This record gives sequence, C-alpha cells and structure tokens, in this order.
Amino acid sequence: MHETLSQGFDETVDFDEIVARGLADMVEVATREVPVRAERTGSFGQLRSEDATALAMVVTELVQ
Repeated sequence: MHETLSQGFDETVDFDEIVARGLADMVEVATREVPVRAERTGSFGQLRSEDATALAMVVTELVQ
C-alpha cells in the first residue's frame, strides 16, 4: 500500500486496488480462532495520490 501511495502527489492511483490489498493484509493477520472475511461493495475509482493517502489511513483505522 505504501509503495503505491508514495509514487508522488501529482499522480492518480487505483484506490480499489489499494483497498483490496489492505483488506487482504488485514485478513491475513487476523486471529485464526475465528474465521475473518472482508468484503467490499462498490468502487472508489481513481484518486489523486494525496487524497488516497489520507483516505487509506481512514479506511485502515475503520477496518482495524
């Protein structure tokens, strides 16, 4: 996630890809005692890197 967002503030990124990677990482480190599944409905589309960075932080905090 960090690599994609650190490309530069004047570029756009596919935020759907960023969210998918982040959710997959969180599910992977979740407890094994209870199965965890993440599901995303909808699409974010292309965002400026600057906006994607802030939004990624918010999404990560909400999911955690």
